[in-house]
Amino acid sequence: MKRILLILSIAAGLTITGCGSDDSGHSHGEGADHSHETEQHAHDDTNAGHQHTAEEGHDHSEGEDGHSHSGETASPHGGEDSGMMLGPGETYEDVRKGIRLTLSYNSETSSFTGTVENTTQDALPPVSVGVELSNGTELGPTTPFDLAAGESQSIELDAAGETFDSWTAHSEMGSDGHSHGEGGDHEH
Repeated sequence: MKRILLILSIAAGLTITGCGSDDSGHSHGEGADHSHETEQHAHDDTNAGHQHTAEEGHDHSEGEDGHSHSGETASPHGGEDSGMMLGPGETYEDVRKGIRLTLSYNSETSSFTGTVENTTQDALPPVSVGVELSNGTELGPTTPFDLAAGESQSIELDAAGETFDSWTAHSEMGSDGHSHGEGGDHEH
């Protein structure tokens, strides 16, 4: 079963890879509707070949883009595009493009709290964090902040008044808090 999921994940990654940032490289035909995300979030990584549920409880190491999860910790690949949403009691933990984001929901304060850490040896462009809720609401993004090499910063996103069953998070990089890195998908 795991092999089938792996094969399906790889196939989905290859399909997504074919949808690059420059439409001049492929033809859509007459009347074709082809759009790209306006923002490529820092956690979007088209070569993500794995998806796991929190119950599987094991570690993977894939260089800088590696992740680990067990028990109540989950790490979605591709965030909102992957369909991997976390329950209110689960913790998001992921490393993408040198940013380690750890975030969880605190029901007592009705907020998402956690840390953002620069795992690289270089300063990163301004970083911000956002959370998407199952009710369609996006919290944030936070005000962009600089992260020096190895630096970590605490974050909090208020979710007061929001009712949701699941959520996912993402980090963004760039002067306006948006990442247009490798692949740099844009709306055409």
